[in-house]
Amino acid sequence: MQFVHHYSVKEHFLRFCAFGMGKSGTGVWRVLWLTIVWSIWKLRNNIAFKNMVCDIVEVFFTIQTKTWAVIRVKFKNSFFSYSNWVIAPLECIKMLKG
Repeated sequence: MQFVHHYSVKEHFLRFCAFGMGKSGTGVWRVLWLTIVWSIWKLRNNIAFKNMVCDIVEVFFTIQTKTWAVIRVKFKNSFFSYSNWVIAPLECIKMLKG
């Protein structure tokens, strides 16, 4: 098992995308990584500039919803429902690869 240091964004992105293994799976993992990081960045800005409070459950559900929505737009073969995405996201990702 390899670890990525928190101060190396590029390395984290590359390792996260390599998790998908193979060209077809890599695109899915890139979309997931970008959506997750973007959601966390927006939360960070809301905390820093709007004095909002972080609710970790809300963050999780926001990321879950946004990743599903982005995948539905980016991948035309994403025929799974939001409830399938919530219950079994890895199975949904496998469907996108094949």
